[in-house]
Amino acid sequence: MLSGIRYAALGPLTAWRADRKIELGWAKQQAVLGVMLLELNRPVPLSRIIDGVWGERGPRDARNAVQTYISRLRRVLRVPQTPGPLVFTEGGYLLQGDPSDLDVMVFDQHLDTAHARYRDNDVRAGAEHVDAALALWRGEPFSGLGGPLLDAERRRLRERHLSALELHARISLDLGRTAESVADLTRLVAANPLEERLSALLMLALYRAGGRAAALEVFQSTRRRLADELGVDPGDEIQALHERILRGDAGLAAPAARPRTPNTLPRDVADFTGREPELDRLLTVDRRAANPTASVVWAIDGPPGVGKSALAVHAAYRLVGRYPDAQLYVDLRGHVAGHRPVEPAAALDTLLRALGVPGERIPAELDARAGLWRAELADRAVLVVLDDAVDAEQVRPLLPGTGRSLTLVTSRPRLVDLAASRTLSLDVLPEEHAVRLFARIVDDGRPADEPDSVTEAVALCGRLPLAIRLAAARLGTRPAWTVAHLTGRLRRDRLDAVTAAFTLSYENLTVEQRRLFRLVGLHPGPDFDVPAAAALADRDEDTAERLLENLVDVHLIGQHRAGRYRFHDLVREFARDAAHRNEAETDRRAAARRLAEHYTRAAEDAMHSLAPREQDPADYDHADHDHADYDRALAWLDTERANLLVATQPRAIAPVLHRYLHLRSLVAEALTVDTWALAAVHDPAEEGAAWQRLGADHHRLGHHEQARDCQERAKSIFTELGDRDRVAETLRELGVLHGLSGRPAAAVEANREALAIVRELGNRVGEVDALTNIGSAYRRLGEYDRALEHLGEALALARSVGHRVGEGVALCELGATQTGMGRHEEALDDHRRALAMARRNGHRLDEGHSLTRIGVVHLRLGECPEALDHLSRGLAAARRDGFRTGEGEALLALGETHLRLGLPEEAADSYRRALAVARETGDRCQEVQALAGLGRAEPTSARDNWERALALHETMDVPGADELRAALAALN
Repeated sequence: MLSGIRYAALGPLTAWRADRKIELGWAKQQAVLGVMLLELNRPVPLSRIIDGVWGERGPRDARNAVQTYISRLRRVLRVPQTPGPLVFTEGGYLLQGDPSDLDVMVFDQHLDTAHARYRDNDVRAGAEHVDAALALWRGEPFSGLGGPLLDAERRRLRERHLSALELHARISLDLGRTAESVADLTRLVAANPLEERLSALLMLALYRAGGRAAALEVFQSTRRRLADELGVDPGDEIQALHERILRGDAGLAAPAARPRTPNTLPRDVADFTGREPELDRLLTVDRRAANPTASVVWAIDGPPGVGKSALAVHAAYRLVGRYPDAQLYVDLRGHVAGHRPVEPAAALDTLLRALGVPGERIPAELDARAGLWRAELADRAVLVVLDDAVDAEQVRPLLPGTGRSLTLVTSRPRLVDLAASRTLSLDVLPEEHAVRLFARIVDDGRPADEPDSVTEAVALCGRLPLAIRLAAARLGTRPAWTVAHLTGRLRRDRLDAVTAAFTLSYENLTVEQRRLFRLVGLHPGPDFDVPAAAALADRDEDTAERLLENLVDVHLIGQHRAGRYRFHDLVREFARDAAHRNEAETDRRAAARRLAEHYTRAAEDAMHSLAPREQDPADYDHADHDHADYDRALAWLDTERANLLVATQPRAIAPVLHRYLHLRSLVAEALTVDTWALAAVHDPAEEGAAWQRLGADHHRLGHHEQARDCQERAKSIFTELGDRDRVAETLRELGVLHGLSGRPAAAVEANREALAIVRELGNRVGEVDALTNIGSAYRRLGEYDRALEHLGEALALARSVGHRVGEGVALCELGATQTGMGRHEEALDDHRRALAMARRNGHRLDEGHSLTRIGVVHLRLGECPEALDHLSRGLAAARRDGFRTGEGEALLALGETHLRLGLPEEAADSYRRALAVARETGDRCQEVQALAGLGRAEPTSARDNWERALALHETMDVPGADELRAALAALN
């Protein structure tokens, strides 16, 4: 039951019903209410209330006192004719209410959103949310109230408030509000003189304001305070900033403004004509008549070629001002011959990325993606065009839930079962509008001179906009023709209106134009570029581009964005039919083979930029290597992925795309492609490579037994073939799997064998990976010095050969080793650099893994709120990417964090889930840690869990068994 009572705890505790303040009584009574508010909508046992208000030294009559306070609170909070929001249940006392009516929860929500928006480079949205959070702050939280729970919450909220103030200052700096930032940061540094990150921000703000000397003085003051009060030197980050200010580094200048209004709408039709009544309906949406919290959906249906897409896009451009946050378009390809409609999950991926959501935040499951999509649109005014839907089932997951959004859906069938939508059915154009459209496209005096012929021409085109556009465009490029000549040709074809218009346009092309038109019609993907068209037609790119632009001029193909072309679905069908009628089967096969070879070669080139197989350090130019090639290659692969998978043979493209698909955490897709490739292998070498890739896929998905089996098969084949480089790869992968099963010594042995092979062969990239795996295995063995030695060598070599992914992995393992040695600041530095590298590389798995390990370091430092934040994000990333080992690692750390926070039930839940993951994947190390953690979280089951953990531990060669024995001995 929602009570309608608003609570404010960011300052003195107050409560309001409507505009009337509620008297909450004495301090202890308010403290009881404060404890209940911390557990809003959850039963609170009487004992927890007592502990929360008094701690271990509560008065003898604490139970009676709490019951008295609860009774008084029930009276003052009661709503007439109802039981009121404060009730007794079997689990304890329960305070019911809407979380949005408690300022603490609203503050946390705004601040979390602000940080998320800022991380996603949406600075202005971050500013709105952090401002909203700070506006709720009235002073010391729960002011004047004591008790262990409220004291802990007060400390948490102070830290959150400081985080909000810091973020506000960062955003102000990014938005160019330098003077405001200097004033705010000066006060913050004065109040928090030992917070180096605030001093660094103040230095940057002063430098940007032209106060270089003042910025340098802040550094000197900070250094003196740290030396006098803590006996330490400033950290690396602030020292590096100090050096950059001394150098006058241009990179410290204020960033340029980053406009962020995504618009992926196709080009509007310049000569859009008619449809005034339909357009008026779309443009005059009456929100008052609908549910004000629901988004508006228009479903536009009609026959092929009637102009559904043109109307939706034209209306969208007219409505841009009402939906300023984004204007998005997706072609759902519901009626493209030879192709399946776009899956809703794929469409959501496109929409979310267009909205600015990083790929690493997009979940794999359809329901989770749809939920994220609705959450992203909840506070935004966004216009979405979903073009060419096949049915309501395809569209339903793509619709916003609530908010101020408008969705325009086009489809051939009427979507009668699309709930809450408004329908608009299009028929052919009225004669007057059809004649007007024809005249606008021809754009000379002939239509006015021959009105009867124009009327006949549009009738022969069935008054369908697509057919009229094609026929009129043909006349426009033939100044010697009359309209009567055009109608005569249309009449002679005796075909349906659209086909007649296509035939007319096609027959008036040159021989070369016709051939290109036919061959690009064979392209199996959603769109294509000039190099792909050149490959199909076996022409140079300049010729192919000229011919494509000729086809654009006569409306036979469209150019939805610079350099990329696509067909209307009906035109594609016509082009494919023409290809089958006019091109011999051998020529069609040759064109498809050329296209496949083009995509395979281009993908190989892109993959070399992403993950070079080997490169001599002497050839590596550090000064010139700005990663532009890497970024271009990654963007090209993202753009062409759909084409690569449908235009090539699995056995050819699977080896090429394997690393890319793993980089983008598209592992389920990789598993499918590699399975197809295995079924199509031609020789043992291909078979071994397919088994090896499948092993890597299963490893990423947590199927460790299947992964081991696949790698052993691959190793056997490569050994028989004498392919030592490939044997080394399987040894490295098997070594990693040994480590996960609790045998790091075997992992070291396997990777040392691999290292010897790759060094002999001169494979520097393989050397990086083997060294990293050896370092990781030594870390598991607790031999940290040897781990540091190998990881440092791997990191240096990765940088020298441009192995960016290997560099990020080595950094992450280096950070974990530093954590094991208790060097937490060094660990944080390594993990943050690994995180930045992962984001720069677009490596989703490494990003999530780095977040988890940063959370572990915060946990070791006792910084539980920061730990929870990073671990939660790391867990979400691991689940999104299907990285089961990473999921288990995050759950284990969350369990330990909950224990430190005094939340044993939450800890036990995390450990149980970690145990389930470990048993599913066969990760014995994680299984031992989960059992040990369960024993700490549930003392009554400690002996059973610890004995099982010890029995399993004794089958492995990792340290830690003595700690379990000591814990068990202490129980006796």
